[in-house]
Amino acid sequence: MKRSLGYLTLALGGLFAVNAGAQAWTSAYSSTTAQGDCAALPAALNTSFVTTPIVSQALFGTVAPIRVIKMDFWMQSGAQYNDIYMIEKGTGNSARVLYYNGVANTLTVIGTLSGISNGGGGVDEQGLVGIALNPVSFGTDNFIYLNYAVGTSPNNAHSGDSATGWQVVRYTLNPTTKMMDLGSKKVILHIPAGQNARWHTAGAMKFDNFGNLYVTAADNEALANGPGNTASLRGGILRIKPDNSARGYSIPAGNFGAYWGQKWADSGLTARAAEYRDTTKVRPEIYIKGSRNPYSLSVDRYRLGWLAWGECGPDGQRNEEHNFTTKPAFSGWPFWAGNAVRQTGFAGSYNEPNEPSATTDWSAFNYSGMTTAIPVNNWSGNTGVDTLPPMHQPAHAYASPTCAVGGDPIIRYDGSISNPNKMPPHLDNVMMMADFMVTNTNTIWAVKIDTTTGATVGTPTQVFTMAKTGRPNTSNMIDFQQGRDGSLYAIDWGTGCCSSGSSATNNGIVRITYNGTCQDPNLKPTSLASRVHRGSVDWLRVHANAISVMADGAHTVRILDINGRLLHSFNGNGSREYAMPELGAGRIFVLQVETTLGKAVRTFNRL
Repeated sequence: MKRSLGYLTLALGGLFAVNAGAQAWTSAYSSTTAQGDCAALPAALNTSFVTTPIVSQALFGTVAPIRVIKMDFWMQSGAQYNDIYMIEKGTGNSARVLYYNGVANTLTVIGTLSGISNGGGGVDEQGLVGIALNPVSFGTDNFIYLNYAVGTSPNNAHSGDSATGWQVVRYTLNPTTKMMDLGSKKVILHIPAGQNARWHTAGAMKFDNFGNLYVTAADNEALANGPGNTASLRGGILRIKPDNSARGYSIPAGNFGAYWGQKWADSGLTARAAEYRDTTKVRPEIYIKGSRNPYSLSVDRYRLGWLAWGECGPDGQRNEEHNFTTKPAFSGWPFWAGNAVRQTGFAGSYNEPNEPSATTDWSAFNYSGMTTAIPVNNWSGNTGVDTLPPMHQPAHAYASPTCAVGGDPIIRYDGSISNPNKMPPHLDNVMMMADFMVTNTNTIWAVKIDTTTGATVGTPTQVFTMAKTGRPNTSNMIDFQQGRDGSLYAIDWGTGCCSSGSSATNNGIVRITYNGTCQDPNLKPTSLASRVHRGSVDWLRVHANAISVMADGAHTVRILDINGRLLHSFNGNGSREYAMPELGAGRIFVLQVETTLGKAVRTFNRL
């Protein structure tokens, strides 16, 4: 194994080369500390991995898990396999939260929520749709975060009416019994929606190792005022940092508005930069914009801002998307889907007030001269910025007669995990991609991620094709994640899309484990959060008129006042110099710089 610039990379044969006969991750794993048989993995990974049902009605009939839809994990000390906290979508106006004890092999209902909207009028995407545990603090604060639909009647999402939409809420668990204290509810964030009985809910949530919570928010069948409007929370992915303040969260540095504001300023587009920094035009919670229905979400917990999501394609010109990014981006919808497939047809269900509503309106909004380099929302009702960033290209896109994407775990190998059945080191920094509705078999693709540039390498290749038998299996995957124990976990919805009825015997969770012997105890993910330098470091220089960062990969520079209020932030990639901003004389400031080499914190004054 090779260490480069303080962060881990793999020196594998053919790591960044794609050969006709095999993908990079199937190559033999090479390391001076590798143990076991590390010969090349088979191109079809079925033969090296075992699928085991974990949660189903057949296993836990007294609890009768049904309509399990999302999950998150926690690791008991010394355990081989992790615990699973999961949610059921629910029926009527209630939904359950379940807890699977990975040591005792028990399943318990730990809370039943009321006041949840499950849609109506034949629409069945609402309900309890998201769950997340903070991997840094859950062991001490016992907070569980949930995301569910609320409201019973249509409303205009831009009128300030908060009755309809999605709520991100926090509850406290009893650390011994794991039961939820329903009286501890704290609403963290409300995402307004145009109407209750609408398709496209999304709602997945994940934390990184820095305390940031990512939340997917679908378009709720809005175009110009959803994914095309930067003043709306709908149609993208949000990033917030929950806390105990009255609002319930702070804004991490380097979100969509701040990032692109700096990019435009660096390009000399000062007027556009000012618009992006105006939080009335660009909601500061936004990290990704331009998504139709980002139903699944994964984050690289060790690398700030690296995330993957699956986006369901449009019905008329269906193109499914698996996306990966290291920075804020515009995903292209409602103008493009898939690999920049131009949207030429208007869907009649997108009929929210103050939206394009007819062929003439659609043509004016989505005019033919627009390019992926300069997307523009010139709709009269647009309350955000007019010019959007260039379209971010998906990591994998494909036309499908059905739908839809179903999970995008970013595999990270950790040699310190005690589970011998964790994913092997061959698969470190590989992104897996599933489909919810492929006929007869469930297809899972994989693609390697370049750890330096964050780019996907080579062509996504089919690696699992498990038949839809013996459910729960890896079919109809509605959530697909790597657990804290290093294994893969998949939720099998048990039936096709868009049905309110899901057979209890088919729905459930499976574990996918590696049955080979290859291990590497010395290969461990590094995290910026654990490497804080409070003195001088050789990759950072602070001058009277400039701040110089000398490190490969993405970095973030923040300047705060002595009370911790953020004054300026910059995001970049590779070695770069930033002009020192105008700061008040005779005051002390705090400089925070996060790079692949670690995090530096120091104070300085302006005289």
